[in-house]
Order: sequence, then structure tokens, then C-alpha cells
Amino acid sequence: LDERGEALLTRECRGVLAATSPLVPTARLAPLALPEGRPVWRLPPEVLAAAAHDDAMSPSALEKVVTCPFAWVLEHRARLREGAVAALGNGPLLYGKLAHRLVEELHAEGAFDLAEAPFLQQVAARFEALLPREGATLLLPGASIERLQIGRQMAAAMRSLHRYLAGADFRIASVEEVVATEAAIGLLRGRLDLRLVDAQGRAAVLDLKWGDSHSRRQLEKGGAIQLAVYARAIGDDVPAAYFALASGKLLAQDARMKPERAIAGAPLDETWRRVAATAKAVVATLARGEIPVAH
Repeated sequence: LDERGEALLTRECRGVLAATSPLVPTARLAPLALPEGRPVWRLPPEVLAAAAHDDAMSPSALEKVVTCPFAWVLEHRARLREGAVAALGNGPLLYGKLAHRLVEELHAEGAFDLAEAPFLQQVAARFEALLPREGATLLLPGASIERLQIGRQMAAAMRSLHRYLAGADFRIASVEEVVATEAAIGLLRGRLDLRLVDAQGRAAVLDLKWGDSHSRRQLEKGGAIQLAVYARAIGDDVPAAYFALASGKLLAQDARMKPERAIAGAPLDETWRRVAATAKAVVATLARGEIPVAH
């Protein structure tokens, strides 16, 4: 069809809505009112019972159980999920995903054992190779400025991580390692970003984050739940820290992680004890068919 023929067959939304005789009869409905707020929702206990395949809980699910049981029920019992389009990362979400994959591939190639100059050459090469597979949106028309900026920021992040590991005398023992630990509410299982070892072979945990403000608040307020779970899964009295890639900062309370300045807050073992007790109480409440709502 030529342009004139297409115009005869095409109806735009605004034209359909404005037409005096629409294609189909329509009626305007008043929006339904939201349910009234309440401190507890109640359901038959069997609705909230664990399915047979729910044999382990992730650290992120544990965090949701103790901070917002209602949200956990919607996600893990009602099975509500975001749509597939929401899975397309952008901004910090995309940058964090790229950085995690970049660290994984650099570790697989032994790049962290190199001197800084050849290491940065590997970073540049790996980053360009990753873009078509992990960051294709950065290759779209109009994304050249963002791609250039994130490329420079990624190189700076990897350089900071390389310098931290060398200065603190740590080396990466594993990336994305599956770890598990028993808790009062059952088995916890997750993927550890980085398991480190020092010159004496002692283990440490490093969790990679893109930004630093949220992780800093978690450490200050005793809410670093995932970090506490990972440290416990590795062993007794294992130090752990966050590494903020965008700023190149190590965030830690434990001096054994060798931060420039330790963050004041509840130790991770105390965080673990509080979380375990809270999770046990929440699970007992759910078993009665009651869903507490966090305010």
C-alpha cells in the first residue's frame, strides 16, 4: 500500500476515542476503592503454608520476611511478579549487573593477579565484549554518551577494587559461589558475590553494590541482613563488607576488612541474632493465618 492507502485503513487511538459512534460500545466505570488499611490480614493457615518445593529461602527473601511480611506473602505465596518488560535493566540496575559480570569474567581470566596497567587493558577489552550480551541497551542509537560515561566509571570501579584487594592483601577465591546455612526457620541459600582469602588463608566476604548510601545505612542501623547471612554461611567469626563500585569505597564495621574508616553500628553477629529471632516469630504468626503489616 502507498501512504494514501495506509491512511484509509489506519485508525488512531485519539480518533477512535473522539468518535461519536465508537467501534465498540464503552462505559465509564468508577475506580474501585482500595482496601482499608489494617495492621493484620487474616487468611486460612493452609493458604500460607509452604509448598513442597520451598526447601530453602534466599537471603533477600529472609530480609523481606523480617522487614515486610505482607510483601513477602504477596511475592512468595500469592506468586505476584513484575512483568517481563520490568526485567530490562537500566541505570544503576544495569550498571551493577554489568559490573558483577565483569568481575566474574576478570576473575576467571586471572586478571586480578596482574599489575594495574595490564589489568585495566583487560577491563576495557572485557567490557566491550560484554556489552552485546549484558548491556545491549547501551548500544542503541542515542546511548553513546551514556556508554562512554559508564565505560569510564566501570574502569574506575575495577581499578578501585583491584587496588583494595592488593592493599588489603586479599585475593578472590570464588565468585557467585552458592552458600547455605541453617537457621531457626529452615535452610537459607544464596549466591555470594566474592569470597576472599588473606595471606594466611582466612576467609572474608565481599558483597558488591553499585551505590553506597543504602548499604551504609544498613550497616549503621544493624540491617545488613544479607551480609550477615553470607558471613555466617562461610564460617564462624568471618569478617564481611560491602564494596560500593560507583564510589570505589569499602563499607565495613570490622577492622579486619581494612576499611579507611570503620562504620559504627551493630556487629553482624548481633544482626544475625535479631533477624533469626524476628523471622522465627513472623513464621509462627503466618502459621496461624495472620499476616502482619509493617508501618
